[in-house]
Amino acid sequence: MNCEQANRPRGVADQEPCPPRKALERMAALELSAKAKELSGELGLHVLTHVPNRVAGVYARRIDLAQGRMALIIADRHKLLVPWRPALEHFAGKGLKGALRRQTLSWKLERGIGIGLPPM
Repeated sequence: MNCEQANRPRGVADQEPCPPRKALERMAALELSAKAKELSGELGLHVLTHVPNRVAGVYARRIDLAQGRMALIIADRHKLLVPWRPALEHFAGKGLKGALRRQTLSWKLERGIGIGLPPM
């Protein structure tokens, strides 16, 4: 049973202990921060982990983390780790624009813009 299912009425013996939500959020933030720092050293530019309202850049690759998948977007002056979607794989090495709507980013392809990055 995972932590989301723990709220269902069951016997005490059936439930696994779950860390508090704030602890899980903190662990996810630390994991994301550590990966951004690792990528910053690898790529030579600061990698941002917060998602601005609008994102524009080239989709470089998918990053697998314990909390889920993130996409590495290379913009002009920085790089971003943003939530990954399967549709992004079709646009590897191509320019994209994304807009934050509620909790998700919606993406569209920028015409004619790309830096010819091969899929990593």
